[in-house]
Amino acid sequence: MTMMDGQVQDEMRRLASLPDIRDAAERGAALTSLWPLTDATMMGNDAKYAENLQVRESLVIAHALTGLDVTRADAEYVYEGADTIPGRPQDIVDALLAANDACDAAAAYRGQPDSTVFAGVAQALGASWNAEIAGDIADIVRRASQFAADNVVARDGVNDAGTASGAAESGTASEALRVAGDLAVYTLATAAILRQSDAAQAGTAGACAVLLALNEWCDSISLPRLFYSPQMLSQLLDVRKANGDGVCEAFVSVIAQAAAEEWDKHRGDVLWNPKEAKRQAKEADERRNKAELSAKFSK
Repeated sequence: MTMMDGQVQDEMRRLASLPDIRDAAERGAALTSLWPLTDATMMGNDAKYAENLQVRESLVIAHALTGLDVTRADAEYVYEGADTIPGRPQDIVDALLAANDACDAAAAYRGQPDSTVFAGVAQALGASWNAEIAGDIADIVRRASQFAADNVVARDGVNDAGTASGAAESGTASEALRVAGDLAVYTLATAAILRQSDAAQAGTAGACAVLLALNEWCDSISLPRLFYSPQMLSQLLDVRKANGDGVCEAFVSVIAQAAAEEWDKHRGDVLWNPKEAKRQAKEADERRNKAELSAKFSK
């Protein structure tokens, strides 16, 4: 974010107007509309989602750092406290341990937002940012927080019926505008911080640290956390390598897809009702049994 304030605001408007960002923002608004959570089941579901998110994040990071086939069972085992896994490569376990240490380091941002936390996350993953790079990244995070607080998209776009037409029907148009603006800031900050990490030659570990720490920054501005699958992470880094430092459409598309898919999942996880799920499973079994009987007697 080396641009002047006016340039950043113009870029926020441009990004927030893109179809992929608008679609993701509507999904994000559908998620944030559930808050504040008051139902005990939903609160429990959200806590479980957060635990599962760390397991999923640690799996992706360990895979990215080692190139090995890291399983969900590996990630869960280490999350629960294991420091060895019988029959599994120790490199996987060590990478998972480092990933969980990085998650713990990033969590420090929740209690007291401090942009120097980013350097601690990088260190946990073995990435090296010198003092100058770490300082530049801290400045980017502080500026991003300012732009999110003064969300020009939400402020200027209240009367723009085209920005969140689908969300307007459910009464979340203004929230979709806010999410679109914040996601635009996230996109700009991601590109800028990855650029700094690349300058420090921090490699994949540095990139993972950036995305992990930015998730905690998202939480601080009430933007739901994102998740990058191994495929999406690879796509994001490949797009940057192919297109340089600019925020190209392909880069935005990967981020918007990651946001939209994760926000849909988060909402579904929060709304999950075990009794309803059991009822639906029973009905599905009954339909299947009837179909099998019908097929049997029709012969």
